[in-house]
Amino acid sequence: MIDLDKLDIKILTELQRDASLTNVELAARVNLSPSPCLARVRMLKQSGLISKHVTLLDPRRLGLNVNVFIQITLEKQTRATGLDMRPVAAHRAALTCHRRILVGLRGDIGMRTAHHALPPTVEWPRPEASI
Repeated sequence: MIDLDKLDIKILTELQRDASLTNVELAARVNLSPSPCLARVRMLKQSGLISKHVTLLDPRRLGLNVNVFIQITLEKQTRATGLDMRPVAAHRAALTCHRRILVGLRGDIGMRTAHHALPPTVEWPRPEASI
C-alpha cells in the first residue's frame, strides 16, 4: 500500500477532475511549484496508483439519452462465469458492468447501458462458458 499525504490526495483529486491539466496548472491548483508537483505525479505513476488517462465521452451529445440499469442472473455459477464478465462487459451498449457482492441485491451482475431510445429487446451474446 502506498502512503499518501494531503498533497498527494490533492493532486489525485485534481487529476480525477481533469486529467488534461498541464503540470503548471496542476501545481497552481495544489499550491505547489511545478518541479515538485511533477516529481509527485511521476512517483504516483511509477507506483501504479495512476494507471492510465482516459477520455470520457458525454453520452447525451452522442444521442444516447436513455440509461438502462440491468440485473443479470447467471444460470450456473462456476469460477469461470462468476469471475469473467468480459463477454457481458464487451456488449456495445455497456457503460459499466460489475459483480454484485452486496447482500440483498438481486442478480449476479449489475450493468448500465446507454441507448438512443428505450430498446424493445436487446440481443445478448450467450457464449457457452461465460453466461
